Amino acid sequence: IENELQWETANDLAINMGGHLATPSTNAENTWVKSTIANDPDLWRPDVNNCICRGPYLGGYKEPNGVWTWVDGSVWSDTDWHPGKPWDVSQDQGMRLWDLHGNNNGDAWRTIGLPLADQPSYSFIVEWDILPTLPDCNSNGVIDSCEIDENPSLDCNGNGLLDTCDIT
Repeated sequence: IENELQWETANDLAINMGGHLATPSTNAENTWVKSTIANDPDLWRPDVNNCICRGPYLGGYKEPNGVWTWVDGSVWSDTDWHPGKPWDVSQDQGMRLWDLHGNNNGDAWRTIGLPLADQPSYSFIVEWDILPTLPDCNSNGVIDSCEIDENPSLDCNGNGLLDTCDIT
């Protein structure tokens, strides 16, 4: 996105796209998001100190009762807060990644005020919860079409189904 946007706007856009802001609720998910998506320099902007620190918004937010939660209701257990965060201030209610080059604990989570009056982000990461609805006829946890794309010999007759799942 070329223009600054607020966390609330990013959240609305993600919902309008059929997903939600990314909720890296486990260490494995968080590591994957940071290493495969969030490491793209185009998603980051410098802050007032010229640190490439303003990263993409994530789907964490603080409830009015002060409890941090994920927009999709995932369990809040693993955390990756930037040192000194989250601040215990009422205006900090949203989350984004901070510090692309890892000067201080890498691209960790940082709180943001809502609405953010200064230094908003330009990007956000969307997550879609569609995997359970896609065909996985052999129940190995990999979408059938992905298996076929990676190894076409799994669909010798070219009908788009794994040969092991064809009904004869």
